Amino acid sequence: MSTPLLRDFTFTTAEVDAAGAVVARPARTGRFYAEDLGSFDLDMVAIPGGTFVMGSPEDEAGRSHAEGPQREVAVPDFAIGRYQITQVQYAALIGHNPSQNQADNNPVECVNWFDARAFCRRLSDLTGRQYRLPSEAEWEYACRAGSTSTFAYGPTLTDELANIYADIPYAGAAPGRHRDGPTATGLYPANAFGLHDMHGNLFEWCEDLLHSDFTGAPSDATPWKNGPGVWPDYYILRGASWVNPPVRSRSAFRFGNIPIYKSIAIGFRVVCPAA
Repeated sequence: MSTPLLRDFTFTTAEVDAAGAVVARPARTGRFYAEDLGSFDLDMVAIPGGTFVMGSPEDEAGRSHAEGPQREVAVPDFAIGRYQITQVQYAALIGHNPSQNQADNNPVECVNWFDARAFCRRLSDLTGRQYRLPSEAEWEYACRAGSTSTFAYGPTLTDELANIYADIPYAGAAPGRHRDGPTATGLYPANAFGLHDMHGNLFEWCEDLLHSDFTGAPSDATPWKNGPGVWPDYYILRGASWVNPPVRSRSAFRFGNIPIYKSIAIGFRVVCPAA
């Protein structure tokens, strides 16, 4: 297995005020490698490790008990998909496209947890690198991208920043436009790590089982599949989707479902811990 060649890329993110108005569009630089899979590339962004506070503060609007207690988590370096896995990528490796709204550059939907893990195994076999779903801690760390606000962009989220059910606004934002389905990857601004659609578009499967809260959770970002408060048959879903209001797209929002569940609101992205 060869070491992937990291290249620089530039992108623009966004910062908003309490009313959802964009107050800055800073330009940033990240590093990525392109996994060459023949008919397409899979862009994997290098995420620098660090320590962050996972979960939400008790005064965050819309917070649930499951989002606490807040705790520090140390996250090693890893790489994560710049975009949610697309329909053309999924079909190229698995042989069919299960999505209801079919478009090559839209994220693949109607995939259950087992389907997502099968894609990771196929990708690992093809490339010689270890691919899997993100742990819940890796996912939130990547979503926050260094931010400590409710969303990666600031205190609220609007239809300019994500594909969400914007008719029901969050905090001081005004109601916005609701799209009728998933949108193409990369349509909305990236976060400060250069990742797209970490808020909205499609829920994303994670490796972890759902727990009732973070009591006893690992502090090293490994997938959590046992311990107190575990829901044995429910796997974590993060990020919310085009059918959900922004309160469910908060960086700390936690949800889960049974691993055989499929929906037009669920997709996934992959990580490579070794990279």
